[in-house]
Amino acid sequence: MLYTPEQPDVRHSEGGYSAPLTELDRLTLLAETTTRLTSTLDVDEALHRLAALTVPRLADWAVFDLLTERDEVRRVLVMEHKDGMLVERDDLQGPMPPVPAESPMPLSRALRGAASSLAGPATYQGPPDSGIAVEQQRLFTATGMHSAAIAPIRGLRDVLGALTLGRAQRHDAFTPADLPLLEDLTRRAGLALDNARLYQRQRKVAETMQRHLLPQLPVLPGLEMTARYVPLRTPHPWAVTGTTPSLWPSTPTHWSSATSSGTTSTPQPAWRRSATCCAPSPGPILRPHPAPSSLSSTRQ
Repeated sequence: MLYTPEQPDVRHSEGGYSAPLTELDRLTLLAETTTRLTSTLDVDEALHRLAALTVPRLADWAVFDLLTERDEVRRVLVMEHKDGMLVERDDLQGPMPPVPAESPMPLSRALRGAASSLAGPATYQGPPDSGIAVEQQRLFTATGMHSAAIAPIRGLRDVLGALTLGRAQRHDAFTPADLPLLEDLTRRAGLALDNARLYQRQRKVAETMQRHLLPQLPVLPGLEMTARYVPLRTPHPWAVTGTTPSLWPSTPTHWSSATSSGTTSTPQPAWRRSATCCAPSPGPILRPHPAPSSLSSTRQ
């Protein structure tokens, strides 16, 4: 899969060595990272944006390993810079072995929340001490990385995963001086992922509650009935007060009614109310297209 981000200003010196970032470059990168990551609540989009910010500016490869809510590890994104494009390597993505409790290997330590560290092919040349070490051997072999920097991605309370930046085409290796910048990047990524996951959990809870609160529709001969929750954002001529339903003709072939989901007698713009539309059958049924976030049920 190809990903075409806005190309950053990447300076290279002769012989395949990248020019070091100035202090202004580092501050600019951090500011841009904050802006790009805080403007989305989608986890996948946030990871792609961070990959585009770091590759090829800092590395040739970006590898994201995330921990699920069940403490399982999944390699969710592997991006390579190739021929001026970011290429997503699906063949290197997928589920990972569990995190070993005592392994001193860099990725295992990062997934347990330890400090960032450097790694290379020699790091994983010996007998593997865990399944993650086996996967890391495969990663270094497949990508040709000769140097990597690995940092944990921490949320407010837990470790969310780890980011690996690798260099294959560049001849210069990562040094300990590169780790503080990587940690600043993953700290911002952790906050963004925390917010995105919290939003997704709250949205799932809201959708489940709304689906549970959808009214049970009666079966009436000759009528098709549909119920869905819609937000009442502004005062309406048919605004519902209390639990008394209202009925009005919405189209020449439709009648609609609305009932409040609460018991207050004052219309509340933030509340959601159930709206039911019914039309004679088998005549033409002209149903408005529901909003993407609405929930509906239909009975004929």
